[in-house]
Amino acid sequence: MTFQTFSYLLFLCCVTAITLLLKTVRQRQILLLCASYLFYYSVQPVYLPLLIGASIFNWGCGWCLGKMRDRPSLLWFGIAVNLTPLISFKYVLATFGSRDALSGASLLLVPLGLSFYTFQSISYLIDVYKNPGFSGTVLEVMLYIGFFPTVQSGPVGRGPVLIPQFRNDKRVGYDRISDGIQRILVGLFLKTVLADTLGRGFSSGEGVNFGFDQLGGGWSGIDVWFLAVGYGFQLFFDFAGYSNIAIGSALLVGIQLPENFNEPFLAANPSEFWKRWHMSLSSWINDYVFFPLAMLGRTMRWRYASLLLSMTIFGIWHGNRLTFALWGLYHGCLLLAHRHWLRLRQTGTLPNLKAPSWITTCICTAATFMAISLGWIFFRANNLRQVVMMFQALLDIRTYATLNLRHNYYYLVALVGFVYSAHLLTSRLISTARSSLAGERLVWLLEPAYFAVILFAIIIFGNQGASFVYFQF
Repeated sequence: MTFQTFSYLLFLCCVTAITLLLKTVRQRQILLLCASYLFYYSVQPVYLPLLIGASIFNWGCGWCLGKMRDRPSLLWFGIAVNLTPLISFKYVLATFGSRDALSGASLLLVPLGLSFYTFQSISYLIDVYKNPGFSGTVLEVMLYIGFFPTVQSGPVGRGPVLIPQFRNDKRVGYDRISDGIQRILVGLFLKTVLADTLGRGFSSGEGVNFGFDQLGGGWSGIDVWFLAVGYGFQLFFDFAGYSNIAIGSALLVGIQLPENFNEPFLAANPSEFWKRWHMSLSSWINDYVFFPLAMLGRTMRWRYASLLLSMTIFGIWHGNRLTFALWGLYHGCLLLAHRHWLRLRQTGTLPNLKAPSWITTCICTAATFMAISLGWIFFRANNLRQVVMMFQALLDIRTYATLNLRHNYYYLVALVGFVYSAHLLTSRLISTARSSLAGERLVWLLEPAYFAVILFAIIIFGNQGASFVYFQF
């Protein structure tokens, strides 16, 4: 049972309906916890005991930290215990475990959502250690770690934000239910219509997946650019779609989750990109990895090294391939280059270009988009050899003379980009019209038509079989 299946929608309707009937906070907490474990059991029953055990351990460790705040060794012990399954499953056993003779893929199934609920567990222990008076009951901690909208792939929540919401005794209002349904529809549209169509194409032998997996070489520079941009779009639509469904599902039961994306491809520099992309996890890395590392030293060089190390860790978190580490290191270098450029601007070393601000913004946004797109080659390529071949094609000017229009992902990238732009413009028009009295009539006409088109596209193009990309992380 995954987010894009009819069984999940039926499950969510039942949970929402029962939540509206319950009167006490404790009843709702028990219902949501039972629903969360039922949801996890339907997807991966063998690892449900691991999730329950991790939740109980972190509650107990947090309770001890609340009583013994002068023992940081207890915090480090809790962090180590949380990291042990993550390292064991994702790196040690996945690297040295048994492999399929044909594909070479590991036969070991990594627990679903292990990375995400491990991060939430660690942040809970740190927050309890830092904030006197903050803690949760065993029921609240188990719900915080195993909450069904977030347990698979986030967004990564914080205990001080989510646990108080689990204690809220107000019933879910009509506005929140309406917002939740709309977020779910938008999420299904991004995932099943845009991401899946871009990845697989309209038929076999098309799409971005074909370009990376089946061509096997012989790319032109234009091929590589389209594949890099196309995969960036595919990953964004897939994960933003998941995040919208998760946020919408939580709204239906009265919980507000953190946002995960804010139009990241409109960022004008690498730092802004990471404030817009996978925001819940990037802020987690910033707060719990980069800042603690940076505080260990006072020199600017150490802070730069901490930034590089943090982004490399971020890359390695996605898997045990060298290409993920290179992707993280690449983004660390982009962030350092941007910081150095800002310092040069502040010291007056760089000349001030007398150009309208909108021109400067457009140039910076385009340059950032191209730099981010190049990074997706590291992230998506099947191995280091493919990375080298694709960058060779990018750097060889002669390959740009080849334009193979038989590659349908050219058209798919352009078409999906156009459809998404139309979606953004329509949603912004509705939002702007809603803020004025004169626009209310337009909203009453445009919004139903807008969501009717989205629903129709989901029904026509929806594919329940395609899993979310981030499930593999």
